[in-house]
Amino acid sequence: MEIQARGLKIQLASEPAQEVEYEPEVDPETESEETEFDPEELELVSVHTAWEESEAQTAKRILDEAGIPSYFGPENLEVIDAYKGSYVRGVRLKVPYRFQQLALAAFRSQWPKDSNGEPELPDADIRCPKCHSDEVIFESIERLPGDESEVDSKFNWHCDACGHEWQDDGVEKQA
Repeated sequence: MEIQARGLKIQLASEPAQEVEYEPEVDPETESEETEFDPEELELVSVHTAWEESEAQTAKRILDEAGIPSYFGPENLEVIDAYKGSYVRGVRLKVPYRFQQLALAAFRSQWPKDSNGEPELPDADIRCPKCHSDEVIFESIERLPGDESEVDSKFNWHCDACGHEWQDDGVEKQA
């Protein structure tokens, strides 16, 4: 009646419209490109350099058990066994930037212990936040009074390449 009173010419449906599922057009040639995950799109940072396969397997296992996504070698492989290159110059294990601190903490707590019960920690890939050189020198650690743990400690660093000095919680921050 309202429609008639306003003088509108609208045809009312006698039954509700059927739901139509929307299916986007998919080009079979580009479909696989769009659905594949590319780690290159992440901001990856190196957390460990492996000098042999067993060391790489250990580091990858620790990160996997901690639920930290990690990628190995120049091809950013997710499986260490897929790497067919040499370890002579070392091969980097990388994680997304936001997982860097968590990955290094996992290494500190989970890395296999030596005969004295101390962790045989891998060398961290520390770089200067200013010039990105790997010529970084650990200067000192500042602990809170009465705290012997490294949890709330501040680490002092120095870059031999450019002279930059900084303090952080043990790992350089990306510039």
